Amino acid sequence: MEKLLNALTGSEVLPAGVLPVTSVPTIVRFGERLGARVRFASGSWRDIPPEDLAAYVSEERNSENKIGVEAVEVFVPSPLLSSGMCLVDTPGIGSVFAGNTMTTREFVPHVDAAIVVLGADPPISGEELSLVEEVSRHVENLFFVLNKADRLPADESNEAARFAERVLKERLGARIQNDLIERVRESRRRLEAEIRARLSDAVRSATSALERAKERRAEGDASVAAELRRLQEWRLRARQIGAAG
Repeated sequence: MEKLLNALTGSEVLPAGVLPVTSVPTIVRFGERLGARVRFASGSWRDIPPEDLAAYVSEERNSENKIGVEAVEVFVPSPLLSSGMCLVDTPGIGSVFAGNTMTTREFVPHVDAAIVVLGADPPISGEELSLVEEVSRHVENLFFVLNKADRLPADESNEAARFAERVLKERLGARIQNDLIERVRESRRRLEAEIRARLSDAVRSATSALERAKERRAEGDASVAAELRRLQEWRLRARQIGAAG
């Protein structure tokens, strides 16, 4: 989730990893420059460097919020947030850390919309479905993201998207607007375009380096030839001087 929020805001400010990362709700707001502050259970606030966030919000360094952080605010100069919208990174429901699950359950009723990140393989688990049902009781607008879909073959990612859509429709009893497949395709197109661009840059760089090497060699050959001519002239002049003596 942290990587998704970083991508949305265009900033790598939230700590991200493969292990459960967030132990404290982290509110991302608009700010003229990057910044962060922490509120403790006592009610006091502390300004911190954004690069120190992990010490307060990550499960690894603040397991089950043992240092008593109540909330964290991060300020990012992102156009997405300039209208006043905030994004909130919460601990995952279903975490092995019970305190994290409780924190998120208490926070969910206060949000206007929720982004639910689902795994692509398997496309949706029973635990994730229970999470969706629980969140849908409090939040009207739900957005679903199929995570790591671009790591699957195209036919499998499309199948996963269709399966997730069908299960969500059956369980929620509501209309699901599915643009998952198109987003997966767009992700693949962007990835392929990026690879092509990088290969093109590499070819241009290699071609430029080769041309520079040829130029240096030509310059070197010309320089060597000029030096040989100069030495030849000196040798000829020395012979002339010797003959005259």
